[in-house]
Order: sequence, then C-alpha cells, then structure tokens
Amino acid sequence: MILCTNSPRCAEEFFSASPGWTSGLSECLPREIHEAARRLLPAAPIACASIDVTPPWSYGLLVDHAPRSQFDILVSALREGCAMPDGLLCLAGSGEGFHGQRGRTWAAVRGNIHLSAFFTPRCTLSEIATGLTVLPAVSLIQALDAIPGLEHRANIRWVNDVVIEGAKLAGYLVHTQSTAGRVTGAVVGIGLNVEAIPPVAPTVFVPSVTALRVHASDPRASTVPEILHRLLRCLALNYEKLVSGRSRDLLELYRERSVVVGRRVEVYPDLEGSTAVPAATGTVTAIGDQLELVLEGASRVISCGRIVMPSSVTATIGRSLA
Repeated sequence: MILCTNSPRCAEEFFSASPGWTSGLSECLPREIHEAARRLLPAAPIACASIDVTPPWSYGLLVDHAPRSQFDILVSALREGCAMPDGLLCLAGSGEGFHGQRGRTWAAVRGNIHLSAFFTPRCTLSEIATGLTVLPAVSLIQALDAIPGLEHRANIRWVNDVVIEGAKLAGYLVHTQSTAGRVTGAVVGIGLNVEAIPPVAPTVFVPSVTALRVHASDPRASTVPEILHRLLRCLALNYEKLVSGRSRDLLELYRERSVVVGRRVEVYPDLEGSTAVPAATGTVTAIGDQLELVLEGASRVISCGRIVMPSSVTATIGRSLA
C-alpha cells in the first residue's frame, strides 16, 4: 500500500514500521489520490512510503489530527462524483467532528483507531446491502477474538455498537451510493478504543465506554499496530466474502455474536431526547435478514430505533459514575 501522510512519526506509530519516506506526492500517483489527499490531508508537507498491508488496501491517507471527520469527507466526495480508488484507507491519530449514528459525538482521542475506508464493490444493492452493513461489526469481532484474554468476550449491540461486558468498545458507520441498483461506492467508518477511554457522558443507551487495554491479558497483543493489522486483515477477508456472494456468512456471525438475542429490551425512537416512552418492549427472539429485530409476541418487527436492556442499565451507569 502507498501511504501518504502529513506525519511520518504518527504513521510509524500506527504501523510499527520505519519505511523510506519520500517528500511530496509523486506525479506518478493516480489523479484520484491527489484529489483525495487535497481533501483529507491539511495543508502541510506530505510524505509517502510503501507499507506492507494485505490487499485490497491500495492507497492510504493518514493525518496526525483531522480537523473534520474523514468519514464525512469521503461521503461528500462520493456525493460530488469525485472518483476514488477501490481500497482507499484513511486513518487519523486524533480529530474533531467525528461522530456516530445521527451525528452523535464520538471523541477521537490519541491512542485509539479512527479508520475510514472506501470501496467500489460494483455489486447489486440487494446482493450486499445487509452484508455491507455488518462488515465492520464482524471484522471487529474477529480481530478482537484473536487477542489473548478477549476470545469470545466482545459482542454486538444492535445495530452498530461493539461491547464488552456491556461497555461500548467500538462503533461504526456505513454509507453507500448506488446507480441503477448497483453499489458504485461504499464508505465504512470505524472507531475503536484501544489505549484510551474517551470522555463520554453515560446515557441509558450507552451506559459506559471502555478500551482494550482494560480487558486484554497481554498488553503487547493489544497495541494499536497489532490491532490495526488484524482489523485490516479481517476487513479484507470479509470484503472478499461480500463481493464473492458470501454475505450470508457475515450475517450469521453478526447474529451469533449479538448481545440482544434472548434479552428483554426497550426500543426507543432514534431521535435525540426521545427517551420517555419506548416504542416497543419485549424479548428479542431473532434478527431478520435486514437486521430487523423480532420481539416475542409482537405483531411487527423493529427496523430502526435505539435499545435499552433494562436489567443491566442501572448497575452499569452506577459503575461508570463511580
């Protein structure tokens, strides 16, 4: 992978490597990389180097501190019709304006992984819609399972949170654009707490947050370079499954590692401040093919909303405030 950065030091910390850096963007690089660098790297000297990373990662852009969400920049570029290479990887050491679903704030602090990626799957939306949605979740789960002391401890809280013992460890976003029913571009964003627990006020929806360093038995296996390497490999392997017609495999793993199946939940409208009355309550019996929740005895499935698992909320919020 050709990596372009405004901070070789930060890049070497992420990849645990000291490649031979060259100054500036070579004219030999594709025009799309020059355009992406203009959007994603602040005005500063740029250095480039070749990094040994598993395909499909062809090019990478790494910024020491992002003044704006890289995910949002990639989505804007996609909407504007800006051509970008398949397998474009973007990383930030820290940043501002990073967020989760519905614009909810995500603190991008140093010591964690803030990753966005661009793909051009060229598959029909019906073939890969659900698989693409769960791609980051299952890739995170598999990467975490490889860490000593974390095997099978991480789970997925519907729809897009990865948790350990009820505390949020990671979140992700997916945006797709399609033409005539075919996906012409997809942006995936992942935030994973590795070394630092970001300052997040507890809510009934996210009672507490955590970081890998709190749970891993071997600190050497849970560093940013180790986790990033594993995560990129898992994303690559699962993306290959997705575009080769095996997205069902991803959905089954998502279901298997869901923390909500078999639990009683309250589902609230996905609107800020709407926590007074749940739209539905009940025990989750299954997750459907479009990630809808099936509640025991309910006459309809739940396709959107935010969930609370009442049995654990009070105790968890108490611990997070202690």
